[in-house]
Amino acid sequence: MSAYPCAGNFHNYELIFVDDGSTDESYRILAELHKTDGRVKVIRFRKNFGQTAALSAGFAHSQGAIVLPSTRPAKRPADIPKMWKNCMRDMTWSADGGKKGTTTP
Repeated sequence: MSAYPCAGNFHNYELIFVDDGSTDESYRILAELHKTDGRVKVIRFRKNFGQTAALSAGFAHSQGAIVLPSTRPAKRPADIPKMWKNCMRDMTWSADGGKKGTTTP
């Protein structure tokens, strides 16, 4: 069993975008991406409810064991692999699913 739950499995992921009421072409572009790749999910708000609401909606719709939240992934997509690498480096999981060196409830 790998110490990293998703290490090496880059085919099992989802990208969740929250359109917070933008007036540009973001939603149309994201909807087209969803049509070509089911791993792309789009949540559309009728207006901007703020960053907390957007992140909460993304978390609520995620199905993965690990979530890498970002408030602007489309602005810096090159940061996503770096975020993943840092996550895998910093998270060492025990066999029972808890993070080593911490107390899990």
